[in-house]
Amino acid sequence: MTKEPWCPTIYVDQCDRCDGTYKCVNFCPHGVLEVREDNVSVIHPLKCVYGCSSCADLCPKDAIIFPRRETVSRSIKKKSLLQRVICEGCGKKFLSNREIKYCFTCEKTLRTKLRGSR
Repeated sequence: MTKEPWCPTIYVDQCDRCDGTYKCVNFCPHGVLEVREDNVSVIHPLKCVYGCSSCADLCPKDAIIFPRRETVSRSIKKKSLLQRVICEGCGKKFLSNREIKYCFTCEKTLRTKLRGSR
């Protein structure tokens, strides 16, 4: 089984650039996306983390899509690379490679509260 290339496709005609905030570009820690000529572009497709689609989850206009997930989902579950998690603190959806119940922000807040109560 050949692995499908994994990187986003940006539909520029649907993208509203998040009123100039470019949420997807600013979110991606791997530098896959950049703003070029006032449009979001996939500049470094090989840096995209296989199975991650968090930038698409941020897009209010559904202007970002990824390859079919059927093959990817099976390989992710087998390898336990990433899993979709809903934070029990704030309800935020995110991907993680470990068993957790809270997003980074809520986890940090809980640790701070625990330290303060000692």
